[in-house]
Amino acid sequence: TNGCTSEESIDITVHPNATFTLSQSGAACEGNTVTVTAQGGTATDFDWLYDNGTPTGITGSTNSYLIDANTTTISGKVKGWNIDNCPSIQSYSITKANKPNVQILHNPAICSGDSPTDTELQGAANYEWYDGSTYLGNGAKIPNVGPLTSSKTYTVEASDIGGNASTCSTTILVPITVNPRPSLTLQAAEKDVCPGDDNTLTANSTAGNATYQWYERTSGVTNLTATTNTLSTASYNTSSGIKTFGVTVTDGTTQCTTDETVSYEVHNKPNVDVLAESTDICIGEPATVYTNGSYSSYTWHEVDKNNPTVIIRSLGSTISSYTETPSTSTTYKLTATNDYGCLDADIITVNVNNKPTIDVTAADVCPNTAAVLTVGNANNGDITWPAGTYDASGKTWTSGSNQTSTTSYDVTATLNGKCPVTKTITVGMKSEPTAEILVNNQ
Repeated sequence: TNGCTSEESIDITVHPNATFTLSQSGAACEGNTVTVTAQGGTATDFDWLYDNGTPTGITGSTNSYLIDANTTTISGKVKGWNIDNCPSIQSYSITKANKPNVQILHNPAICSGDSPTDTELQGAANYEWYDGSTYLGNGAKIPNVGPLTSSKTYTVEASDIGGNASTCSTTILVPITVNPRPSLTLQAAEKDVCPGDDNTLTANSTAGNATYQWYERTSGVTNLTATTNTLSTASYNTSSGIKTFGVTVTDGTTQCTTDETVSYEVHNKPNVDVLAESTDICIGEPATVYTNGSYSSYTWHEVDKNNPTVIIRSLGSTISSYTETPSTSTTYKLTATNDYGCLDADIITVNVNNKPTIDVTAADVCPNTAAVLTVGNANNGDITWPAGTYDASGKTWTSGSNQTSTTSYDVTATLNGKCPVTKTITVGMKSEPTAEILVNNQ
């Protein structure tokens, strides 16, 4: 009040607030635990607060949260104290990271023995494939697992990049359906056939709504037009050799296929050649026909010369030759087979020539006179006379010398130079008359 003053000073030290940083460990994926850590700086003690600043009662440098199905976002605050008891507050927020929604993009069924190369997933950034506990590889498409013979299920761990550069993952089971291939048997009616013969091939399969594709593989592969379960091969059997055919059967439901092949052999026909001891014989002589070939069977027939397919009679012989005495010209046919049942035939005609008939007459002659022979009928044959002369008709012959004793002469007749017939005729001697001379002695 008297206007007097005094001064006093005091020093106040201002301490800085605590410093620290917050970090998050663990992916914020459902089922995971996320830990928030306060560390670094000058803070030494920490209180964990709700968003509204109310203490949670949790102290220390870490706080962990379980991410469950109901979790969307977790938020809070951390109050840090330094040694000067100066606080600072930082907020944190944990946003739940969704697991990838993995879907099967392609997963066609396969057939036994094939590989599932077309199976593919989508909806994640990374895929790890497992067969049980065996790691197979990664990628959206299934790794090379090789051919399968039965259905199988693979496990895939699929993941995406989530908060804090962590990865959320999900497990998906990928079933691979393996359909069995249809059963198939392929049979040929015969294992050995002859040129031109049909050899029906038959495919038997359990395939439902089956379709068949035939192909010929004797030289290369040629698809055929047949679509049923049988194939006629006659048109392919024109030459000898091994013939190979195949068929692919497709199951109309699963589209799985099975292939089979079958082979058989086309054998050459035997080359039958029929011979005859003589193709010109005289009536009454035997005819022998034969073959030099060796075959499994022989069948002889008499056939029409102009149409050998017309059988006149069966001759009954089952050996390589046949002999008979034909009364007329005859055409013989031999049908022979080899060991494979292939047959061939050949024919030969044996001409039967008639013998001429000859009628020779002669009269006894007087001693020292010529013999005269006369042919009454030579059946249009040619006459061969002994040495002598004959008239212009060729039917009367006179001996070239006088006959002095009973003599036999041979006269031969032929038809067209074949089938000679010889007639022997004997010309006798007439008795000379005896002259009696009477003397009259009167």
